[in-house]
Amino acid sequence: MDHIHIGGIHWEIDWMMVYMAFWMFLLGTVMGSFFDCIAVRRARKESVIKGRSHCDSCGHVLGLVEMVPLLGFLITKGKCRYCKAKIPRDAFFAELAGGVIFAGTMIHLDIDLYLPMWIVFGALLLLISLIDYNQRVIPNVLLIILAANRILAHFIIARDPWTGIPKMLLNAGSVSVPLLILVLIMDRLLKKETMGGGDIKLLFVIGLYMDWKQMILILFFACVLGIAGTLVIQRKKRGQASSDWGQIPFGPYIAASAVLVFWFGQPLIDWYLSLFRIL
Repeated sequence: MDHIHIGGIHWEIDWMMVYMAFWMFLLGTVMGSFFDCIAVRRARKESVIKGRSHCDSCGHVLGLVEMVPLLGFLITKGKCRYCKAKIPRDAFFAELAGGVIFAGTMIHLDIDLYLPMWIVFGALLLLISLIDYNQRVIPNVLLIILAANRILAHFIIARDPWTGIPKMLLNAGSVSVPLLILVLIMDRLLKKETMGGGDIKLLFVIGLYMDWKQMILILFFACVLGIAGTLVIQRKKRGQASSDWGQIPFGPYIAASAVLVFWFGQPLIDWYLSLFRIL
């Protein structure tokens, strides 16, 4: 570990961590690109396995340079090299998100037995978000895999795994069950769907990874991000009907909030609880 002084500030740099985070970032960008391909092709009912990536406008098969995550978009300036049609920016942001999730998780945990579990956790949340964004649906199979990832890691690593299962289930239902009851009541009162069942199931599965305090914070963050995202999108679509508000998927906001709470949530929770100790 090196000690560096910049602008009067003392920095400690772990070059091994920087090295590992760099490669995790690259791996994350590759996974983000692949997941975006899955989500887009799934929405178009195309094969995920067969067929090479191509321009949606002219059908030109993408070359090696264009396939490089992040750099391909920047080098081509977001346009097809042949027909000059604009390339959707969704792929670029999916690649960037994958890189940030993988590297951020690596930095947050360092070398830890649970690191593979949390990497898979972030990766699956990214894939779920991309599919929900493109199709307004959260596949049950991905939720099952997400739950299996947590349970499998728990039984492999925990010394006495069976004693932790009841607490895990209580955390899973801490927010999802009350929210389900509230949604059912609101659906009956308003006579329309107020929240998708997939979002509630996603909260339940995320609860297998988090405690009840983190789950409350996730729901709070998701609501804040959802409101902010809705306002931004609606400002760009000012001339459209207000019914479009309900078409914005909530799953990506839940997923993003879960990752943020995993990284930064505990210090916020500790700070909030300390206010009551002061009083």
